[in-house]
Amino acid sequence: MNCETVFQKCGSVCVETYKLKHPEVEGKFLAGLKQIGALSVPISGFNHARGGAKASLAPRSALISPADGAERHARHEGVRGGGGRGRPVRGAAPGRDPGPVRVRRVRADRRGGRHLDLHGPHRLRRLRPADTLEHVPRLEFRTHVKEVRPVDRNGEQAWRVAVEDSATKEEKVEEFDAVIVCNGHFCTPYIPSIPGIEDFKGVPIHSHVYRNPEIYKERTVIILGANSSGVDICLEVSKYAKLVYLSHNLPPLGVKADGVAQASFPSKTEARKLDKALPCNITQVAGIESFSGGAFVLRDGTKCHADDLIFCTGYEYAFPFLHPSCGVVVKDKMVSPLYQHLIHIDFPTLCFVGLPMSVIPFRVFEYQVTFFLKTLEKSVALPSKEDMRADTERELRDRLARGIPTRHFHRLGDGQWAYLEQLARWAGCPPLPPVVRKIYEKTGELRRGNLLCYKEHKFAITGDDSYEVWR
Repeated sequence: MNCETVFQKCGSVCVETYKLKHPEVEGKFLAGLKQIGALSVPISGFNHARGGAKASLAPRSALISPADGAERHARHEGVRGGGGRGRPVRGAAPGRDPGPVRVRRVRADRRGGRHLDLHGPHRLRRLRPADTLEHVPRLEFRTHVKEVRPVDRNGEQAWRVAVEDSATKEEKVEEFDAVIVCNGHFCTPYIPSIPGIEDFKGVPIHSHVYRNPEIYKERTVIILGANSSGVDICLEVSKYAKLVYLSHNLPPLGVKADGVAQASFPSKTEARKLDKALPCNITQVAGIESFSGGAFVLRDGTKCHADDLIFCTGYEYAFPFLHPSCGVVVKDKMVSPLYQHLIHIDFPTLCFVGLPMSVIPFRVFEYQVTFFLKTLEKSVALPSKEDMRADTERELRDRLARGIPTRHFHRLGDGQWAYLEQLARWAGCPPLPPVVRKIYEKTGELRRGNLLCYKEHKFAITGDDSYEVWR
């Protein structure tokens, strides 16, 4: 049984979207829905209202998500058609033009290499806005998913989804066979508690609302967090600020002049500036412990003064639309009870796409959706609830034994390759081409070696296991 059959048998899929920033992504999503025969997709507000969006595809499954994973999965599987019973699909925000969409499998580059679409041989033709909107009558817009709860339907597990039309405020309740939650996890900022921060006279913000580095002209700024957003914002702000403290507990960024990676912070009495690695007005310091006496007290006991504070501390997993009866618990940034970071152990028709961090996101989405749909169509049998629970507990114990805290349970990093290989094997789909991992790791190497210029490199895929890189 292929995925098209699954869609036809299941009925409809409901998708919740809180935020889509780019029109081209929005257009791709709508195009994907059309290709797979979407029957009902409520998608509210995308970038504007941040209020949510529900969508329904041909199965009677509820998909609560930003939708990229669903669209890419549709291309990966080559799903076509759909038809059948269904209600309107609610989609993009008013006044938005998704623009044309073109997906190519192979494109020649100026050095004779090829850019491959690693999803497979399937193509989407160029779509005009009219194709994605006017010609998909099953789409509805400005819809907010208010509540999802499990119900018993003649002895079978089902899901009751309450939605509200954002324009008319009209509410309705529909039932689905399954729910796929893909609502994205970059909307609810995580702000750690800093004792004494209420006495700070400056302006603290989270990276979620950061927009303009020029407002920090000639000011001293402390940035807490040195992952992707922290480093990027630090480099931008340094162009205008007088001094930037990059506060974190990771190994210091950059390399020394001899090319050897710096392994530890300089001693407390030394200036904390890295040779050739960062602009001269950036100083790396330890994480913030507290705020006292008009200064930030760092974990190594030193102090620093700053006019402004930017939290680059990531986000919380948040599912405000899930009723408590769903039994979903988020504690210390770990979502449970889940099997393989994906499927609800007690309600196997509920899954969460995109929880893993430090991964290639769209590849993870794709394999997760593929695997879950296989479980819905019963071509893949899940282990017993006891075995799934034991598997998750074993993974948690293993991570804790390796010094990985619970809050990083969904941070896969190098573990993503085994994870993707396992999902592909279970779902019976092609594994990720080796070149993807090679480029991922090469990019990390370039970033560690030259933080300021690594983005200038260009990659051309020349085969499943090879690529070229140049500047």
